[in-house]
Amino acid sequence: MADLVKDEYTWRWETLVSSAEEGQRTKAQFRQSSLHGYPLSLESLKKREAEYIPPPNDDTRINAFILSKIDGNTSLRHIAHALTVSFPLRFNRWQDAMSRVGDIVVQYSEQ
Repeated sequence: MADLVKDEYTWRWETLVSSAEEGQRTKAQFRQSSLHGYPLSLESLKKREAEYIPPPNDDTRINAFILSKIDGNTSLRHIAHALTVSFPLRFNRWQDAMSRVGDIVVQYSEQ
């Protein structure tokens, strides 16, 4: 049996090991899942709880800043320049910021 979780399937199966004797007595029974193969830490599970309040980090602030500038009127160059002004410790030159801006734009803008 398979369950679609986001864009991947989690597989579940049951295995029975029986004797070849007339009564076919069950020697072992296993319930298994591919979910057990995914490393899930307690910390990552807590971060998915509905009441969890995530503290922003620099990447959060940078991505939010870039997304706030995507308005259909502002060029990527302008956004990259603004990013270097707002986050000078992360981006020394606007050209350095262009890669990050480009990644966000590809992921979140239309066309």
